[in-house]
Amino acid sequence: MSVTDLHRLVIGKNCRIELADGNGGVCILISKSELDALEQALEILSDTNECRAMREQLTQLVSTVAA
Repeated sequence: MSVTDLHRLVIGKNCRIELADGNGGVCILISKSELDALEQALEILSDTNECRAMREQLTQLVSTVAA
């Protein structure tokens, strides 16, 4: 299947396509609109109290491990 065919599938059917290299590496093809939606969701979720608390916990963990 050509890149053009894969592009048509992703855009036309709004689907995701996994490309595997046989060694465990995988690449996912998604549409630009899906990427935009995911980025917007991450931006919204990252501005919550819960996310800020997780970042603080990770920062403390990293500083403890690095010491």
